[in-house]
Amino acid sequence: MGRPRRHSISDLKAFIIEAAAGMVETCGADSVTARNLSSAAGISVGTLYCAFPFIDDVFVALEVNLLRRLIDRLSNETAVVDTSRQRLSRLASSYLEFSRESPQLWALCSRNSPKIEDYRLQDLKAVYGRIVDCFELALSLGIAGSGPRPARDRAIGLWASIHSLSVLAASGKHPGLTPDIIARNVEAILAAYAPLLEMGKAVEPAPM
Repeated sequence: MGRPRRHSISDLKAFIIEAAAGMVETCGADSVTARNLSSAAGISVGTLYCAFPFIDDVFVALEVNLLRRLIDRLSNETAVVDTSRQRLSRLASSYLEFSRESPQLWALCSRNSPKIEDYRLQDLKAVYGRIVDCFELALSLGIAGSGPRPARDRAIGLWASIHSLSVLAASGKHPGLTPDIIARNVEAILAAYAPLLEMGKAVEPAPM
């Protein structure tokens, strides 16, 4: 990958993130050091640190970009008129399918670091919040008499269950956690919400 001859700081960051994503997918996250990444991006280590003060900021930016792509995928599932239960099932299926497409990148969602800047955490909170929005909409329009907070709280719990399964699978540390087993677990989780839902109520497409 060659170095861009002219670029703004935003272009530089995008270029670095692209190089980092390629490294994670081919060699794993441990390969992404300042020296290796600057070499892959064709820039100096100093230039890298001008764009990202900490290498952990690169990982957060990778995660944010990945989750934004997931939001686009989930948004497509909100463009169909169906029942709340059907939409939840499709959202869960799309979520898990997306997580399996790039397991090395998806495993970044389980990384923890004490050096993440506050503004980066805000970026993460914002994208995760939009993901929860997708589940909240399906729940809120299916739960009879639901107020805003109960639906939000249940959406967070539902999303967290599905997300945890996807991250565990991507980590590769649980070989017995096959796609079939995950699918059965998700169905059991969704079944627990069934009594709350008005099964025949159609959910209108969401404005995104």
